Amino acid sequence: MNGKTISLHPGGIDLTVDAAGKAGLRPGDTLLDIGCGTGASLAVLRERFGIIPSGIDISLSVLGIAAEAWPDINFLQGDAHDLPFEDNSFDHVMMECVLTLFGDPAAAAAEAVRVLRPGGTLILSTLASTEKGTDDCPVSIASFIDTDRLGLELLSAEDRKHDLTDYVIEAIMEYGSLEERIAHETGITGASVFDCGCSPDPRQTTYSSLVFRKSR
Repeated sequence: MNGKTISLHPGGIDLTVDAAGKAGLRPGDTLLDIGCGTGASLAVLRERFGIIPSGIDISLSVLGIAAEAWPDINFLQGDAHDLPFEDNSFDHVMMECVLTLFGDPAAAAAEAVRVLRPGGTLILSTLASTEKGTDDCPVSIASFIDTDRLGLELLSAEDRKHDLTDYVIEAIMEYGSLEERIAHETGITGASVFDCGCSPDPRQTTYSSLVFRKSR
């Protein structure tokens, strides 16, 4: 992968593969990555698990990078709040560090579940505040995902704060400061994982990897 197609969220590809393993991806399964960015995660999951990948993002520029790198993957421009897919279209849906970037995270989560088939899995990585929280950076992701209403069963919840800490340390080592790393990644994708309003300070922010199963 070149510099424009690396995975940009804390934990990177290792986190993606670990979560996919917990979700039970199998050859031939269909997977939609909402907020797919440069498509790096989809390319790795196809190679490791043999899935049939699709990606959607609001940014045409970042989709151009993805389509150039992997022309045989289906990439679409679209809004996470109004996905251009039928109900029950995918075996798995993934959102990596993007849910709290959306204007209405609860609506985006509901859309993700709508296009997920019963028995399929929703794979999330997300930031949350250790403080009182804000509308954009909640104390708990439960404020955006009503598992009972959406018919979701939690399969796995893993604290990945160490990935967030490593992300900050790597930023200082490689870019000179976290601000420079954020500026660099924003230049590639048009957004940063910290645009949600969460602090990049691991003492104030948690980072979790979650896998849900759609029960109905």
